[in-house]
Amino acid sequence: DVPGQAPEMFCIDIDISARKAAEKEARYLAFYDALTGLPNRRLLADRLQQVMASSARTGHHAAVLFVDIDNFKTLNDTRGHEVGDRLLVEIGQRLRASLREQDTVARLGGDEFVLVLQNLSEDTTEAAAQVRTIGELILEQVRLPCHLSGQEHHFTASIGATLLRQPQPTTDEVLKQADLAMYRAKDAGRNTLRFFDPDMQEAINQCAQLETEMHEGLRLEQFLLLYQPQVDSTGRVTGAEALLRWQRPDHGLVSPALFIPLAEETGLILPLGQWALETAMFQQARWRVDPRRELTESLLLEDVDGVIATMRALKAHGVGFSLDDFGTGYSSLSYLKRLPLDQIKIDQGFVRDVMLDPRDAAIAHTIIALAHMLGLAVIAEGVETTAHYQFLLEHGCRAFQGYLFGRPEPLEAFEQRVREGGAPTSG
Repeated sequence: DVPGQAPEMFCIDIDISARKAAEKEARYLAFYDALTGLPNRRLLADRLQQVMASSARTGHHAAVLFVDIDNFKTLNDTRGHEVGDRLLVEIGQRLRASLREQDTVARLGGDEFVLVLQNLSEDTTEAAAQVRTIGELILEQVRLPCHLSGQEHHFTASIGATLLRQPQPTTDEVLKQADLAMYRAKDAGRNTLRFFDPDMQEAINQCAQLETEMHEGLRLEQFLLLYQPQVDSTGRVTGAEALLRWQRPDHGLVSPALFIPLAEETGLILPLGQWALETAMFQQARWRVDPRRELTESLLLEDVDGVIATMRALKAHGVGFSLDDFGTGYSSLSYLKRLPLDQIKIDQGFVRDVMLDPRDAAIAHTIIALAHMLGLAVIAEGVETTAHYQFLLEHGCRAFQGYLFGRPEPLEAFEQRVREGGAPTSG
């Protein structure tokens, strides 16, 4: 150091702009959707919480709308994900343009958008009317033509709406309410708006409780099979349909119409189905008969090609197949052409009124004739009267199932019936 002079100083110049840009980008992606630039689920939850707090403080209603693009998967499957992404960007822009600056439009993922409306009327009826007006505007905007990759496309949306009430639920509960209302719009035919009803929440709670009890019921072996006899034209028992029932504590036998749809929705149908199939096949092995697996059209709709492959593998081991609910789905005739079936079953919905409704009579007659032409066996379910039996017999049906011949019954009672009237030959 030189006396009277300042010490030497060294400056290091480092450009950190790239790092700052990266940090800014990371913060952006943490709160915004990369495709549409709209708030993502994380930012939506924060804004929804603020709106709920403001609504509770001011007394003004707020609302949440769940918007789902109808048949979006079809566009992705036919035109590709790039075209699908362009549609999502376009829809996001239309939604944003339909709302006030203070409102929020967020994208949860896929083709699902959530709108948060604040500062609505203090009167519930007026607030609901405001929501409906905005919802109709959104439906109109979505219906406008979209020009994607040189082609014009037309879309609709299904919207579920819920008003924020006191006492306020959690943000997750609010989103579930709007989501459930959206599915009501889907069920109503799409291209419409439906509001959440408090009774729907009670149904949600009951389903959740039922799901918990179903898991417990499977673990505690509360499920059982009942056997409904199937007979030939002479009334001889030729087999049985194994019907799944749930012996729910303090409730008695639970109808499958109540728990099967929930089991399908929650995935519990897989262990339930495996248990039922193993139990039925074990019983059939005791009877020394060829096992038969029954399919429904609703199952086939999920993955036809996968079902066909599985069926062929099982047929190699001697498993036969009967198609239940025939004629009540969407592609019955194509199933008959593609699936390795052995039998089709005339749904009881067509059998019930064959003596009263000429259309049901014509359908039942046609199914019987079609089965014969395709070399398939046919059985009619829901045969409850002698008149049903005689009509079907006269039109060529030779196998029957219904209360006229016996109700579903425990194994011991069914075996007693067989001992009195003949031996089972198919299941």
